[in-house]
Amino acid sequence: MVKDIKAIDVLKDYWKTFDPLKNVPIPVGDIAQKLGIYVWVQSFEKNYNRDKSGYLEIAGDVSVIYINEKDHPYRQRFTIAHELAHFLTYPEVMEHAVYRDDRFAHYPEERQANNFASEFLMPGDLIRREYRELVFPTVSDLAKKFQVSNRAMESRLKRLKLRLNK
Repeated sequence: MVKDIKAIDVLKDYWKTFDPLKNVPIPVGDIAQKLGIYVWVQSFEKNYNRDKSGYLEIAGDVSVIYINEKDHPYRQRFTIAHELAHFLTYPEVMEHAVYRDDRFAHYPEERQANNFASEFLMPGDLIRREYRELVFPTVSDLAKKFQVSNRAMESRLKRLKLRLNK
């Protein structure tokens, strides 16, 4: 059964107990840890995951998100949030590894995980707050502040109907 988990609800729960100032960037690794998920950054060179960004593996009570060390830190953050979405929305079907691989980006569950990651790392209220606080906000400024790629920020701004300079 797929659970309908909203990114903002996970963040609100985190902020309630850990981060009342709601500062950016979102501490995705800390939140994963709070949820009982280990995050390991490692080399994927010597295994069949070489071209993957990361994957989630659950074995009994142990949940691990593996992240490709060769990816940019911003992509690593997005991958953690993406895999977190799989963990939260498909908990009972996670008895095998689930990979973040761009070749499957058109699958509904992958689009859902990408949307969750986007909303999780770039919450609308925080984007709007930062937008108002910057004198001449640019996509690049906001992307750096939230520690996401320019492409991810552009996509999020479009969904929020905010226009910025490149």
